[in-house]
Amino acid sequence: MSKWMLLLAEAGNGDVPAEPKAPGMLMTLIVPMAFIFIVVMWMSSSGRKKEQKKRKDMLATLKKHDRVMTIGGVIGTVMDVREDEVTLKVDEGNNTRMRFSQTAIQKVISEDQESDAK
Repeated sequence: MSKWMLLLAEAGNGDVPAEPKAPGMLMTLIVPMAFIFIVVMWMSSSGRKKEQKKRKDMLATLKKHDRVMTIGGVIGTVMDVREDEVTLKVDEGNNTRMRFSQTAIQKVISEDQESDAK
């Protein structure tokens, strides 16, 4: 009888390893969402940096006789480039010139873009 008692005691002892708990619903959702958020932020940041570098290079290479458009839509020819200021000739007939901050230049218009606009 002592054998049976020992077997019963061992079976009900609780030394049997418990099954591992599954991760909670909260952790199942948070980890993938955080990963997606980090990837999206990295992608938008890298795209913005590329655009800023492209714009900085465009402003650095701005020279006399370039056709440009300002952020306000004024189209003119560059007559003078200074550190932070650009003088544009906006009217050929009256020789009208306007001064703009260099950051107001949106883009340099190439001859191809001018012919497409006409």
